[in-house]
Amino acid sequence: MAGRGRAPVRERPAASGQPRARAAPRGLLDRPAAAARDRRRHADGPRAEPLPRFRRPAAVLPPRGRRGRRAGREHLRRDRAGHARLRPRTGPRFPADQHHPRRRRGRPQGPHLPADRGPAALRGAGARDPGSEAQRALRRADALRGGARARALPARLRGAARGRPPGPASRTDDGGNLRHAAGRDRARRIPGARPAHLAHADPQALARLAHLRGRSPATGVSRDTDSPASVGGEPAAGHRIAVVGAGWAGLSAALRLAEAGRRVALFDAAPTSGGRARTVELATPLGRFEIDNGQHLIVGAYRETLALIERLGAGALLGRAPLSLGSPAGLRMRAARLPAPLHLAWALATARGLGPGARRATLRLMLQLRRANWRGVAGETVTALLARHRQPPALVARLWAPLCIGALNTLPGEACAASFAAVLRDTLGADRRASDFVTPHAPLGRLLPEPAVERLRALGASIRFRTPVRRLEARADPATGRARWRIDDGEFDQAVLAMAPWSAARLLEASDIPPGPIGDFAPEPIATAWALWPANAAPALPRWSLLDEDEGRCRHGQWLFDRGTVSPLETLPLPETLSPLEPGPAPAGARPGPARLAGIVISVASRLDALTPEAVVAGVSAQLAEAFGGPPPAAVKLVTERRATFRCTPDRPRLGADQLRRQAPGLWLAGDWLWPDYPATLEAAVRSGTDTALRILDARTAPGTVV
Repeated sequence: MAGRGRAPVRERPAASGQPRARAAPRGLLDRPAAAARDRRRHADGPRAEPLPRFRRPAAVLPPRGRRGRRAGREHLRRDRAGHARLRPRTGPRFPADQHHPRRRRGRPQGPHLPADRGPAALRGAGARDPGSEAQRALRRADALRGGARARALPARLRGAARGRPPGPASRTDDGGNLRHAAGRDRARRIPGARPAHLAHADPQALARLAHLRGRSPATGVSRDTDSPASVGGEPAAGHRIAVVGAGWAGLSAALRLAEAGRRVALFDAAPTSGGRARTVELATPLGRFEIDNGQHLIVGAYRETLALIERLGAGALLGRAPLSLGSPAGLRMRAARLPAPLHLAWALATARGLGPGARRATLRLMLQLRRANWRGVAGETVTALLARHRQPPALVARLWAPLCIGALNTLPGEACAASFAAVLRDTLGADRRASDFVTPHAPLGRLLPEPAVERLRALGASIRFRTPVRRLEARADPATGRARWRIDDGEFDQAVLAMAPWSAARLLEASDIPPGPIGDFAPEPIATAWALWPANAAPALPRWSLLDEDEGRCRHGQWLFDRGTVSPLETLPLPETLSPLEPGPAPAGARPGPARLAGIVISVASRLDALTPEAVVAGVSAQLAEAFGGPPPAAVKLVTERRATFRCTPDRPRLGADQLRRQAPGLWLAGDWLWPDYPATLEAAVRSGTDTALRILDARTAPGTVV
């Protein structure tokens, strides 16, 4: 104690050249005053820590209501004989005979509840205890009787291990001198087991047996027929489901049914698949090119369509970009890569060509539609909707009217406001990626129709093109008594009419089946003017753009989509003059080879019935020259789909896939005209086909169900 904090005194170092002497400490004289001071300072040992900083098991803490007070005299250390004046701080070690068998001797033992008093501080909750009779009567996830869940207390706290000491030796800070033992504190109730929200096992087992009964143990394929499906040949007599129509709705339905193990036969009168969104060959002075029969707009809201394209392995043929709208008149609007609705707010705040009043009106329309849950007044048209929300006429002509005509293929004065609100809800009112523009790098046939046909062939489906179905014959199955449908030379349990409504109505009338409201749909054409330039002489074009329509000057183009440079399938000799659909003589520099392709969309093409094709082509060429300048196109081909979509009016019929369940059991419908409150789009066709297939699978799975 006397030498604490003092450095040893060393002797004077030896002279140079002599052996170095070892330094020896010199003791200091003991000072009685310093010793007494040290004894007074260290007589009681280290100062006790406050109770809130005490790090021990919860079982040794004071009762509730006394925690947090100053330690005072009620500290957690107990006096020991012989250590009244100086008590050392004890560590968390036990004597060697009390160490756990699995622990090494001398290894510190962490704080824990005593082995004999562990469960005492945790009492059961009476009738809600997991081990009670009420809980043992519950069913487990495997439908066997027993406890609903494991016991709340682990095995290590249910009692002392055999051969283990009943409790550790008392230590300085074990809390043995507390006034109230921790075990007497009010115990917390253990919550009882929640009721099991599980499906009963009996109907699940019956459903599995019914599903397995119709599948082959060797191949896992449905055994609805006795012979395998022919791949690409004549359909066998045992085919169960026939799909009439190889459009996007029919292909999605056939894929879902074939992937579920059903035997499918696909019929179509056309030589290729795709329906009203197919790939065609177009002969031009620059060569023969593969293009679409019409330019289609794909947006990020087409979730099921894009997912199906990805699943078929054609996702690499799609490009994606944020929403961007522009026109030669000066409109510029581009969404930012921000979460919704900030991306749309940024587009409105930075838009050019729209004044402050137009921006406020656009924002007001979107907010009011959102508050109304994107629903309009029954029977209301788009013109009435825009007037009710006080949209300026200039904004309607520049923004809302082109969007309505392009999305619904119906004039605003006749278009359904509910369908227009649904389009705004799924694009501008949804997340940011829903409003993206998706541009294909290849014709539409390579995106879904061709990969879907290859997938169906791999699944064993029968594909029959150039096979028109002119009549459906219903026959009763002598074994089951159910109706079977004879199509061409095969019999089927069920059939899906994935056709346009006017085609389905004509087929039903020929089969002596009343079509009902199916025949009330009116078709509306869409025209696409395909403009081609030599690849080295094309003007600078945007990827897509709104066009300023002016019917008085024969400027009917509404949208332009740049398809980039395309290569011809084969080169053709350049004629001296172009065809009647092309303006003027052939340009001097035009030669067969790669070309720049752009599609100009003319929706509601029924307005062009009074015009000649030459007048329409001349107007489109002049419209392109006025908007973008540059040389005129070397060729312009006008392709008109006379029955492209149905006229989306408020009074059109709303039908379902099972519209014919009463007069024709087993006959289903699919098509873009069946999806409720949605215009004729690719997404509506894919959704309708998938929904019809799921309905068929659900009806076939339920035991005892007669379709």
